[in-house]
Amino acid sequence: MRSEGEVSPLKAPLGPNRQETSVDLRSPPLQTARIGLALSGGGFRATLFHLGVIRFLRAANLLSSVSHISAVSGGSILAAHLVLHWNRYNGSVAEHEAAAAELVRFARLDVRGRIGRRIPMLWAYQFVASQIPWLRGRHWTPTTLLKKHYERFLFGRKSLSDLGDIPIPRVFLLATNLTHAGVTCFGATELIHVPIGGNEEPQRIDATLTPIALAAAISSAFPGFFPPVQLRSSDVGAEETNFGPQYFTDGGVGDNLGLHGLAHIDHSGLFDLVVASDAGRSFVPPKREESFGYIRTALRATDLMMFRMREMELRGAQLIRGRKLCKISISERVENAGSAPQAVQQRLESIRTDFDSFSTVEIDELRRHGFFVAQKCLGNAGLPDALGEENPWVPNYLDDGDPSRQARSLQRGERRKMRLFALSDWMSWVQVAMVIAALGFCAALVKRRIDKALDPLQANLQKTEASLKVIGPPPARLKRDMPMPTIVTNLVRPMNTGFDIERDSRVWDLRQLEPGPKVEGGNGIVGPALMTRTMVLKRILSSAKSYGFWFQSSGSEFSAWPLNAGFPLKLLTQQEPTLSGHSLLKPWELRLDVSNQPIGELFVLSVQSETKDSFRSRQNWWVGMSITDRVDEASMRVIFPRSLPFKRPVFKKYPNDTPLEADVFEGIVLEYQGEHELLWSVRAPLPGWTYRVEWLW
Repeated sequence: MRSEGEVSPLKAPLGPNRQETSVDLRSPPLQTARIGLALSGGGFRATLFHLGVIRFLRAANLLSSVSHISAVSGGSILAAHLVLHWNRYNGSVAEHEAAAAELVRFARLDVRGRIGRRIPMLWAYQFVASQIPWLRGRHWTPTTLLKKHYERFLFGRKSLSDLGDIPIPRVFLLATNLTHAGVTCFGATELIHVPIGGNEEPQRIDATLTPIALAAAISSAFPGFFPPVQLRSSDVGAEETNFGPQYFTDGGVGDNLGLHGLAHIDHSGLFDLVVASDAGRSFVPPKREESFGYIRTALRATDLMMFRMREMELRGAQLIRGRKLCKISISERVENAGSAPQAVQQRLESIRTDFDSFSTVEIDELRRHGFFVAQKCLGNAGLPDALGEENPWVPNYLDDGDPSRQARSLQRGERRKMRLFALSDWMSWVQVAMVIAALGFCAALVKRRIDKALDPLQANLQKTEASLKVIGPPPARLKRDMPMPTIVTNLVRPMNTGFDIERDSRVWDLRQLEPGPKVEGGNGIVGPALMTRTMVLKRILSSAKSYGFWFQSSGSEFSAWPLNAGFPLKLLTQQEPTLSGHSLLKPWELRLDVSNQPIGELFVLSVQSETKDSFRSRQNWWVGMSITDRVDEASMRVIFPRSLPFKRPVFKKYPNDTPLEADVFEGIVLEYQGEHELLWSVRAPLPGWTYRVEWLW
């Protein structure tokens, strides 16, 4: 069985006047032979491997004998650059290395990452373009960006027709024609469409304006990342009647070796030798996956399909119009002086096939391997071994004593690497700025929502400030001489008729309360509580001669006194307390004589009361205001001691006769600088309702 690197005689297509013949490679000498060169696809892995093969052909004085080049995908990048700089690649060592260095720099550029980082900008452009009529026809895609990278870093604005001025070789870049189901070969002066079936004759179309960057981009636009490209006759310089709009994608879909192209692009006779540089894997390794999802299945199916196509292309190589084929495979192992250790060589065919950044180790080893595999394969073809250790074209492998370290580095290169950030790419910094701006926008949006959520609190604060202006600072204890109470059998709440009440404000000052001993049913709170009540009112009837303030207290002591002078007063209470709910409350009435106030004029009544230990034994605490008279505005303020801040306050209102059917209303909770207060203010409170605030300690 013949090894993969040997040259095998091929059968030429038989015609009416053709017979099977064989050719001796030593006659004519290879240095004067007519060579067809096929460069396979495989991303930058293929580009760099082929670069090593070209280096050997130059070292063996065979490169100048190449008359035709057919290239696919990653091979197209090298083929176009090779022919565009043909004299440099065939010139001195320094000129050859300078030309090759341009491709090496391109392989370090992280082309795929640069394009990937610009995709969000493409989406933004497409959205803007869809809104502007004169931009709607200008489509930018990742393939467009790939073309721009080829144009900027490798080919400029050169067209394939510019390569026609070079006597040799003729170059064709292969792409898959999705519209007409075949392979289209882009040449300097023509396009050749080769149908997949093989039953139809290839179609040749005159086309002289195809940009090199465009042809290379179409040939290497591997599906999945790069979308198909639509070409019109004006894009390639063809007659509109011969070339309608057509879609193209990666040439590797139809012919990943380029051999199919060589079978149709030569018009003038046989090749003396066909050299096929193949950067594809020689096998598809088993995939040990616990399960295959949609994406894994699609990727695995693509690997198997591409491998099967490669095998069929190799079997169909007899279609090439020549007698000998030399396949230079990246899967070949060599043991030449200066070649890499086997542990390194076996990792090379598994290096990823995309266009991300290749490391120095990957670049050097792929080029080195291409050089020595070409030496082995063409040496087997009868090439005299004219390359010695002194030849400057032989790269010396600098073994650092640990080949496994190089192999591990190459093994890491098998994984695809999409870098979202690169210091050298200005778009990365634009994206950083955009992320910062987006975070700032999100922060502003969150702040806006927080502010919106806090608007009610802000409104409450404004209400509080307004209430504080009305209520003023906490009242001082201005205890006056309290009259002796008159004890009655049954004290009834006074009916204050004949008054128009504008404001009723109450302030509970609890700052002298403190924790006491535990009592049955709850915590013990002991100490005096001061309540200041201020009324703004006017007499509207002459019969309204007195106003009574009503109090109910469960405390052990109670006292009340007026803050206004000039109002005769009387203090009334009853002997026994009355049961209210679960509490025993003793009623009190402080009755002030207001008969000396003019009818229809506002005046102020202000009283204070103090109860002791009225909060002693409750499970929850509350203070409230029962609205018995019609009033324009009622408010209450509760000031807490620092040592007893409130917990879970609730503002409730309910009809006086049904306290269990309570509705919650809006109040204000203040906590600042260690001070704690609860406030509420109600415009036009409902007569016959109680408004109160509850809390826990």
